[in-house]
Amino acid sequence: MIASTRLEVISDFLPTFSNHDKREALATLEGRPVLVIVGDKDLLTPVDHSAQIVERLPTAQHVVVPNGGHLLMLEHPAVVNAHLAELITRALGGAAREQPPVRRPSPVRRTVASLRRRRRPQGGVA
Repeated sequence: MIASTRLEVISDFLPTFSNHDKREALATLEGRPVLVIVGDKDLLTPVDHSAQIVERLPTAQHVVVPNGGHLLMLEHPAVVNAHLAELITRALGGAAREQPPVRRPSPVRRTVASLRRRRRPQGGVA
């Protein structure tokens, strides 16, 4: 996708990276379970960037995945999924394990006779 993007579009977008600093916004996550996960070979968002996040959120779980790049969820899906599942459990306060599974209503069963009645033409004989 990036390779098919025109160079002019990419060059117009690049300056926004130098102005896009959201570290102050991290304060909204204080007191909440946070996972900061990064690949040790990520060239776009390197480990030192994630370390800066963890400095502002000291209770965050910081995971550095060996041999992981920028597409960590595609490169190491089992590792990412395991940490996300753990984060969800922490966010729910362990409630995910304690609650019974949600029961969905069973689908409506229709008999052949009921389907025929529904298809009967108005004012006519089926």
